[in-house]
Amino acid sequence: MHSGLSALTRRSGTRILANWFLAASKGNYLAATFYEEHLSFFLRYRFPLQNTAKGRERVARLGVILDRNARLAQWWTLPVVARTVKAFPYFIFHYHFARVVSRNETCREIWSRTPTLLAKGPHSLIKSLLSPITDQQMDDLKAAKQPLYKLTWKYSREAFREGSVLDYLMRSVPEEIR
Repeated sequence: MHSGLSALTRRSGTRILANWFLAASKGNYLAATFYEEHLSFFLRYRFPLQNTAKGRERVARLGVILDRNARLAQWWTLPVVARTVKAFPYFIFHYHFARVVSRNETCREIWSRTPTLLAKGPHSLIKSLLSPITDQQMDDLKAAKQPLYKLTWKYSREAFREGSVLDYLMRSVPEEIR
């Protein structure tokens, strides 16, 4: 990790990273700064309309404007927005990370040195976990084409079948660590 940080990136749309995999070396300035600022954001502001119909409506209405690009999406973390909307969007983590990177020169420099690991490849198996595994999927897994794959806990146990992608993955875990 040239920057001391490893993250799956999304270099388009409203999000610059995928937050389901982040790793940092101990004391990484960007990771520590983001952690402190994100924690502070939720301690400083109250969101009484979160998970309410009124809150969802406010987020949806403002989202039409703010969810156009990564720069506008950072406005979700502005004090005036937090105090007024009293709810936050699902991707607030991503938007706040982008804001920290854009406003802090050291964080921006670290992020620029972070290797680009696109999130698209690691998503390649998630929709086919319960489908029969193909020879191509088996070859890709054996060759470790991706550094990691996103899986999910959201599946029906009744739909699990021998010979599926998930079955193949489970059988590939050494017996001593199952």
